[in-house]
Amino acid sequence: LQETKVEDALFPRAEFEQRGLHVALHGQKSYNGVAIVSRTPLTDVVHGFNGHVFNDHARVITATVRNIRVTSAYVPHGEDFDSPKYAFKEEFYQRLETFAHQQNILFPRYVLGGDFNVGTDARDVDDEAKRAMSVLYSPAARAWSAAFRERTGLHDAFRLISQEGGIFSWWDYR
Repeated sequence: LQETKVEDALFPRAEFEQRGLHVALHGQKSYNGVAIVSRTPLTDVVHGFNGHVFNDHARVITATVRNIRVTSAYVPHGEDFDSPKYAFKEEFYQRLETFAHQQNILFPRYVLGGDFNVGTDARDVDDEAKRAMSVLYSPAARAWSAAFRERTGLHDAFRLISQEGGIFSWWDYR
């Protein structure tokens, strides 16, 4: 789960556990927050990048589920190209790339899931022309996404099973 927006003590853990689920949390009041929920126990839970919480943001949690290493990441939005938040997003991407590459080497079975705040190609956006210069779909964002997959050795799992466009996992609530 990403963008839980709640401190760990306020997360509805009991509702999950009553259903026999195991929960690992890395929450933050009002902002960010990530979690991993599993049917089997979670071990070796780590917050941030190898235990380093980047800039006090609860954006990364990693755990082992059976013999699979799993990371849940919530990449910053970036707001606007001229914003300090965009520079933060770029630095976060670099750290995530290094971390994911290391995890993929250390763990033969590694899954990185999350909210990456990037559309990788035209199939991932509602209107390519309209989105082309947003921080979420700019040429730089798409190039980062392609380079990330190449340098980490990871694959877009959804694209391994479907090439169809217009299937979105995010919609603007406004």
